[in-house]
Amino acid sequence: AGVSEKVNARASREPFQLLLDVFGHGPKGSLRPVHRFALAAALLALLTGCGSFLDSSEGRKIFVGALEDVVKQPDPAFADERVRLASEAGLDALNVTTPWAPGQTEPDEEEVLELRNVAAAAAKYDIRVFVSVFHYRNRDTPDTEDEQAQFAEHTAALARRLPTVRDFIVANEPNLNGFWMPQFDEAGESASAPAYTSLLAKTYDALKEVSPQIQVIGGALAPRGERSRAVGRGLV
Repeated sequence: AGVSEKVNARASREPFQLLLDVFGHGPKGSLRPVHRFALAAALLALLTGCGSFLDSSEGRKIFVGALEDVVKQPDPAFADERVRLASEAGLDALNVTTPWAPGQTEPDEEEVLELRNVAAAAAKYDIRVFVSVFHYRNRDTPDTEDEQAQFAEHTAALARRLPTVRDFIVANEPNLNGFWMPQFDEAGESASAPAYTSLLAKTYDALKEVSPQIQVIGGALAPRGERSRAVGRGLV
């Protein structure tokens, strides 16, 4: 089926839900990244025609973006092409992710290269970059003092290597055991909330030492948190 047929099949959905599907955050689809950006352009044109993206009362800009790691490319020309497509789609923000693992205090050189390529292209097209730093496996949850210090040092080192990036998101969905374990202690009390708060505080201090202008974004919560009080289950 062509792109137009896929749109027609889902035409009854709400515009924002359809836009999320285009960027891969709805039910899994088969659209390639280039097609997703092209399709998003048409959707965003419809959305922007419905009203201003500025808060006219206070003049605050509302950023319209996507979480899309396809822009991370080792070849700067490829990264530029992906970011250009995002710009043509009407996006003015991109969120990319970067991994951390226990024991890591410096980012991998390949990862730095890809993020620098994104940052350079984003500056060219006037797109704001948000970098999410988190562990990809819940068994790697930084819930000890040493691991949290390592995470903070790693994130600060990353910020120093990316001087044009000023927005960092600390961890991902700490209210889900898919990303943060344990959620509860043996007494049934919250274990993730105080542990994540401690990580956020350490990383905030480390990033602000790099530059007071860095915006440290905390929370990054899933819309529905973990309700089961079972301890230690669901490790991946």
